[in-house]
Amino acid sequence: LALLAVFGILAVVDFESIFIKFHQLSFANDFWQLDPRTDYLVRIFPDDFWLDATVWVAVRTIAGAVALTVAGGAYLVYRRYAGWQKALKGLEGAR
Repeated sequence: LALLAVFGILAVVDFESIFIKFHQLSFANDFWQLDPRTDYLVRIFPDDFWLDATVWVAVRTIAGAVALTVAGGAYLVYRRYAGWQKALKGLEGAR
């Protein structure tokens, strides 16, 4: 989760270098380097689109991770409380 937050901050601060490093690591060729004068894909999806998409995915991923963590923690607390309730009922029945 912390690593994802670091990448998110880096993407906001210096998106272009993160974008280039991502593509260099992901692709063995240079087909991802498109020319805006000849390639329509760059015109349709400019750099700002990719920055916005990256932030959108990162924020929703972090929100989902936090929601699952809170739900899991709440479930564990509930289970622990339910276990104590059973133990107390067992002690009362032993009297």
